[in-house]
Amino acid sequence: MSKSFGMAGLRVGWVACQDKILLKKILNTKYYTSICNSAPAEILSLISLKNKDFILDRNNQIVSQNLKLLDKFMEKY
Repeated sequence: MSKSFGMAGLRVGWVACQDKILLKKILNTKYYTSICNSAPAEILSLISLKNKDFILDRNNQIVSQNLKLLDKFMEKY
């Protein structure tokens, strides 16, 4: 959520993995290091995912504009 969606304050993450032994190790580590995810962070993440096309399109436009500015800056300096 923090990078592509521009929501750095949300500490939410998911793991996609087919290695069941590794998943068990990850789950055990999670149990050791945290009680649960933040409910507001989970809700905001779900809202963002439901609007992913809009958010990702907007963020990609911003990145494209910023890359053009960076190119101009690099050419000048």
